[in-house]
Amino acid sequence: MWIRFVVIAASLAAAVPASAQSFDCAKAQTRIEKMVCADRSIADLDEYLGRYYAASRAEIPEAASCLQADQSQWLKTTRDVCADGTCLKTAYLTRLAELDPLQPGATALKNISLPVVPSLVWVVPPALDKVAAPPNPKARPYEAVGTLVDDIATNDRSKGISIRVKGGKDIPLVLTMFLEGKTQDRLAILAKEANATFRVKGFAATDPGGSIFFEPSRCAFVYRMPASQAKPKPVPQDPEQEMEQVRLKVVVQGKVCADPDRPCSGFKPNELSFSIASPFKFDRGRDKSQPFYAVILKSAPICSLADSERVRAQKVFPRAKVFLHRYFCEEFGDKVTYSNVNEKSGFVAVYAGDTEAAAQPILALAKASGYPDANIRRMEVIVQYQIE
Repeated sequence: MWIRFVVIAASLAAAVPASAQSFDCAKAQTRIEKMVCADRSIADLDEYLGRYYAASRAEIPEAASCLQADQSQWLKTTRDVCADGTCLKTAYLTRLAELDPLQPGATALKNISLPVVPSLVWVVPPALDKVAAPPNPKARPYEAVGTLVDDIATNDRSKGISIRVKGGKDIPLVLTMFLEGKTQDRLAILAKEANATFRVKGFAATDPGGSIFFEPSRCAFVYRMPASQAKPKPVPQDPEQEMEQVRLKVVVQGKVCADPDRPCSGFKPNELSFSIASPFKFDRGRDKSQPFYAVILKSAPICSLADSERVRAQKVFPRAKVFLHRYFCEEFGDKVTYSNVNEKSGFVAVYAGDTEAAAQPILALAKASGYPDANIRRMEVIVQYQIE
């Protein structure tokens, strides 16, 4: 009888082994279990990922709960939404590539080519000192892209480790008082990497002066960016960022808000939003976003696509905004359209980054997820305030 190992869901009880759950393919019940067992190559990838996940937890035991939550999110929003084997293979290979830097020689794959994606190089666990770093319910999801700065190496021990974003501003990642376990040594090594760009995903809070820092009571994931994606992407705005921009009197006009959970204000759910220096004013004809790349998933006559098409596609791409073109389909509200498209054609599309290279993996996932006619398009968002 063929016994496979299916990656453990993060919600399982702590008594279950951290690596994988023994699974009898003869008793497969869920749709995903049956798909895994139906293809030997996918079953092998599942077993590899079980080892990768276990090795990652062993590498950073203090952050085991962080990795567990991250794995659960991957299962829910990426793997388990797949409709076919091609999508499953892409999902597994991408996840293996993300976890590859945390693997010791014994578990690292030698004969499988992994895709080039942002790779997880460390996880900063929540601070152990719950008095100095109590839970902060006001902390909001936040990410920053830039270079790591080891202020301890420059004898400024009060700052700890920071990430220097575009424009030269340092966002504190871990203050010295919260550097525990192997985190200080690992981040210090990463900070020495020449020409390396990192993306840190976690939660942000603000000090009394309004400056942003990564919340020490929450997990922070540090990814090394591939060379083709090293250019910082637009950072979605949240209330803390908006307050800081007002304080500094800095507003970046046209920056796309690509995170589906943090859109710019003033737009409908089906629209791709972007930052506008001044709120909507009807004394000018239009506003434009900065150029970006999108993957067109599906096209049809204008106004014929229902919003349920967008909602369904958003489950396939949980980390990138999916938008639906409905130019002049409503009798009220601002009119949003896009450049480099036929204004008489409706479509569902997903934001795919600032470069065509960044859009290619999105295109591959789209085709593997049931959108065979998907194609890459460079465009801008246009807010049309009046008929010209």
